[in-house]
Amino acid sequence: MTTRYPGLVLADWRTRLLHDHPALFPDLRVVATGLGPTLVSVGWPSVGEGWRALVERACARIADACAGVPAAEVAILGIEEKWGTLRLTVSTLDLCETASAAVDLAVDLAEARSLHVCETCGAPGRFSVKHGWYATVCAAHADGYLPVRSRDLDLQVTTMIVGDRTVRMARRYEVRSDRFIALEPPIDEDS
Repeated sequence: MTTRYPGLVLADWRTRLLHDHPALFPDLRVVATGLGPTLVSVGWPSVGEGWRALVERACARIADACAGVPAAEVAILGIEEKWGTLRLTVSTLDLCETASAAVDLAVDLAEARSLHVCETCGAPGRFSVKHGWYATVCAAHADGYLPVRSRDLDLQVTTMIVGDRTVRMARRYEVRSDRFIALEPPIDEDS
């Protein structure tokens, strides 16, 4: 694989992700390791192999949302597991409303999908708990984790700015199509 950095070791998917999306990781730098030079960033993905596709898809969607937007500054500040689900922390500056909404949607979709994908292996998983610790795991990696039974796990209420109005909307994540479905007409909070 060709790299922008001579001698760089693309040891795993995390390093390749940073290499492929340098604009999303503005603090990206090369450091020496025992295996050779590698890339590091504050936004380094600290999640399991199973969420690799979720993270790669989210980064591609974020990059697409910001492509061609002049003076856009986007920084991925964190990719981690919190309370058993994916958390993507993204800072945006000077993004137009359309690009900002697309970045927010990319983050929301990845986080919602993580409730259905085993963080360890990427197989279909369930949001589960064991001794107060939450994880999304498949049957093979459950190891004492018990599924959290809630029909509302995929339900979200989101607030968006549309033009000069603030709108609240309920939506449900649909796993098969990887999209949100609106559950009711939006509520205009400014009326």
